[in-house]
Amino acid sequence: MSPSVFNVGCVCHLANLCAQKAIKTLPLPVDDFLVDIYYHFHHSSTRRENYKQFQEFTETDPMKIIKHCNTRWLSLERCVQRTLQQWPALKSYFQSHAECEKPGRINRCMQHFTSDQMWLYFAFLEFVMPILNDFNVMFQAGESMIGYLHTEMVRLLRKMMGKFVTTMTITAQSDITKVDFRCKDNQHDNTRIAVGMKVREFLSDNDDLAPQTVSNFFSTVREFYCTMTETMIKKFPFQDKVIRGISFLNPLSKDKLSPDEVVSLSDRFLNYNQQETSQLEDEAAEYILTPLCDLPAFDPDTPSLNQFWTSIGNLKLPTGKLQFQHLFALSKVVLALPHSNADTERTFSMLKKIQADPRDNLADKTIHSLLSVKINNPTDCHQYKPEPELVKAAKSACALYKQSLS
Repeated sequence: MSPSVFNVGCVCHLANLCAQKAIKTLPLPVDDFLVDIYYHFHHSSTRRENYKQFQEFTETDPMKIIKHCNTRWLSLERCVQRTLQQWPALKSYFQSHAECEKPGRINRCMQHFTSDQMWLYFAFLEFVMPILNDFNVMFQAGESMIGYLHTEMVRLLRKMMGKFVTTMTITAQSDITKVDFRCKDNQHDNTRIAVGMKVREFLSDNDDLAPQTVSNFFSTVREFYCTMTETMIKKFPFQDKVIRGISFLNPLSKDKLSPDEVVSLSDRFLNYNQQETSQLEDEAAEYILTPLCDLPAFDPDTPSLNQFWTSIGNLKLPTGKLQFQHLFALSKVVLALPHSNADTERTFSMLKKIQADPRDNLADKTIHSLLSVKINNPTDCHQYKPEPELVKAAKSACALYKQSLS
């Protein structure tokens, strides 16, 4: 790899890999179960119509069965929530099916829907998956969020670890990645480990459950948390000095950095000479020491780092000289770093809709122009009002085209 290329990696993909690895610790095939349910109804309108009767009978709100796809980052949580919401109707449907006793998909679904263990795992996943998905949603934003990456990775790990590790154990370590989370003495007991209120209520209302079933459930939950945490520490760039240094972009985290950590970024991304590096160090120290109230307004609820740093770049000293000239130049470079593949994935989705089967002969230039309009025009198509010059140019092009055909 070229030394001038900095590989951040896609944190959304990394979070999804962590979830997939943790799901594999569950003793029941949650993924396969969701796929079986979807494809049972997908190709049969008759089955869907029959299912509506069971929704009415069980007083279940009529909602569509969602397709689960491992490559979709947010798929699992939505599918688990929808299946739990439809559980009474689906359970009644598969139990009443004429082929429920025959080996195959229908029999598998019936067995899973009548399993208390499977319901417990679904309720647990509904509780725990939003933690990862909230992180994922943040870094799918179109805004540059690279300045929040290190802080949010640490917060995610701390939040996940706090579900099953004692507070004393976590706070005793200055580096959260060094916590011995697999030691049973450092973990909560079964009454305090986080599994969600829905699971707790179910266990309380069903005290006749076999003790072995309950014991196996909590053992699986511990392994789920341990695997998730272990994979996060392995996959996420917690120790990357560049990612940590880029945290200077977030004014709420600037006090945790030293000027040297900020200056080290210039060696990576800017070709500064000794004098410029010295000036950058002075500006970084001044920025870190300046109280937040003396910097341009920053609203944590609408965390636009681009807007904040544009304001920083416009600050001037009484002499008229820019106050943070070199620091602002550094910020423009690092703000351009992508933090996930979300924008690229969205572009591919747009391309698929533009170059559909009826339009598979579009020229590359035309596709490029349509993509440019789609990406760079944030308004809805019915609200778009072209400039008079554009309309005039389009009419001229149309006239020339007609003329060439005559």
